[in-house]
Amino acid sequence: MERMTEIKSVEKGLTSNIKTLVKEARFYEDNDNCPTCEQDIDDDLRTSKLELAKGKASELNTALSKANDQASEVEETLSSLSDIAKKVSDKQNDINNNNKEISRLQTTITNLSKAIDNIRGKDGDISIEKDKLQELNDTRESSFESRLVSNETLSYNIAMSEMLKDTGIKTKIIKQYLPIMNQLINKNLADMDFFVNFTLDDGFKETIKSRHRDVFNYHSFSEGEKLRIDLAILFTLLSIDYILVL
Repeated sequence: MERMTEIKSVEKGLTSNIKTLVKEARFYEDNDNCPTCEQDIDDDLRTSKLELAKGKASELNTALSKANDQASEVEETLSSLSDIAKKVSDKQNDINNNNKEISRLQTTITNLSKAIDNIRGKDGDISIEKDKLQELNDTRESSFESRLVSNETLSYNIAMSEMLKDTGIKTKIIKQYLPIMNQLINKNLADMDFFVNFTLDDGFKETIKSRHRDVFNYHSFSEGEKLRIDLAILFTLLSIDYILVL
């Protein structure tokens, strides 16, 4: 959920920057002189400003497209996690039902054992009592077998429930790719001439360090620096997706 909020924030920032560039470009397209200093705007200057604005707008549109794609992927991931949570809930219900069945079978076995003990202590037709005893023994054996099957099913359900929890398979996958993600994020930052040490832990909480400054967080940076961090993370996630597809 936090990741989706971050991506939406990046999209909002990119959209705002694009609007600013469009406004600047329209100014140079619609005005022949500066309304502030009342001087004519040179054609070379106008052309240079328009080309620069269009180039930046193109880069921002590309980044915005990637952010939109990433948002869609995060939504799909959230949907998948929701499905997993439902499966965990269903398995938990199965476990509860199995526990009730085991309890019922245990009660049946106890009652049958008491009935067998009572029969053994009574006088009467030995043949009839032996037949009753055999029936009770057969019923008890059947109940034992049913309990064993229920216990086995319960064990499978517990194992599957543990695997589907946040501490199961998902955590192992995150820990496997987290060092690669941190390495790629710092490489992308260095490629953008932003030399800080950016680290995510397995809870996706960032730690940012600089060679000449203390530890600080994302909101300590300027908007331009935040944009470079956001882009570095986006490019890293796209690289991880490419690795997973391969």
